[in-house]
Amino acid sequence: ADGDRVFEGRKEALTWFDALRAADDAGRTVFVTAGLARELDLELSGRVLDPGDLPAGRELELRPLLLTAARVLPWARRVAGVGLLVGAGIWLWSEREPILAYLFPEPPPAPVPGPPPEAPRARVVLAGAALLGACEAALAARPPAILGWDLEETACLAALDREAVTSALPVLARRPVLVLHWRVRDDGPAALWRRMAEMTLAGWQASGSAPETVTGWVLEDEALAVVALGPALSRRETPPPDFLTFRRAVDAQVGLMVEDLRYGETAGREVDCLRIGPAPEAGDGPGRPGYRQPPGWGVSFASGLPLARLRDIVARVPDLEIVEASRDAAGRWTIDGRLAEPVTVREEVAAALQRGKGDWTSLSRPLCPPLA
Repeated sequence: ADGDRVFEGRKEALTWFDALRAADDAGRTVFVTAGLARELDLELSGRVLDPGDLPAGRELELRPLLLTAARVLPWARRVAGVGLLVGAGIWLWSEREPILAYLFPEPPPAPVPGPPPEAPRARVVLAGAALLGACEAALAARPPAILGWDLEETACLAALDREAVTSALPVLARRPVLVLHWRVRDDGPAALWRRMAEMTLAGWQASGSAPETVTGWVLEDEALAVVALGPALSRRETPPPDFLTFRRAVDAQVGLMVEDLRYGETAGREVDCLRIGPAPEAGDGPGRPGYRQPPGWGVSFASGLPLARLRDIVARVPDLEIVEASRDAAGRWTIDGRLAEPVTVREEVAAALQRGKGDWTSLSRPLCPPLA
């Protein structure tokens, strides 16, 4: 056909194919021997010509070949492939850190422990009416009259601090207690009187149950019983009133029913307080061991009324704490109180004390007030 070319020699065919590559001439159908195709690095496809179609003596294997730019220019594919690989390698190297971080992530850092949560706090006061009520119930359950003995002391204490007792029984330290003290009479068999006292105290001990437990001693001419009373605490979230407001309340509710009503300023006491959180620096104010609480106001009065009646009177003044109530031989009560001094303790301590359990010395070591 017009335009077809046939080359019988290898050199002419190679020259023509080089011209095709240079001209980027694609879309031609050519017939080429297998050997020449391998030399030109061409991809062959199609049918194999029947050798009978060739002239005699020219038995060559020919295949039709559709020339495309990719087949005519195989070196371009190689160059492009090498360039692609090189570019990919450069990109991977430049992005190696984020890729490695994605493939092999570091374990998350351990959380930094923060400050411990602040323990819940509670403010409690000694409930004066509750103390007198518990003392009255203890006396009613245990009549203190013992044959052969004179009752020298009857005292209700909001916090037991007598070293002679607390050194022998530390569990009673700072607890609300009823203290009874007898002395044997001179007229009669002392041995019999001591036996009577021992039997009485043993019965009290056997009948006592928590929180009202009884401890007693019988010495040569003295006998002592300490009755641990039930809880005498109440919670107080509001600050105490000023002294003038307190005095007006006591005068109105208590003054007309008692005798010898007196007021006085109490000295501030040393407190070994407990700190929650970081320790204060040297030279700080309130909060370090040995902190002295500010002075407060105390009140005392006497009355021959029964203890149950005094309890009802004291209940009218909720800001009146009872520190001690003592009765003399004539049955006259002397009551020492003070303006309520709320003590800040941990919530679990307050809950335990109100159940009649826990360590009552916590009230003598309250939480430190905040630093000024």
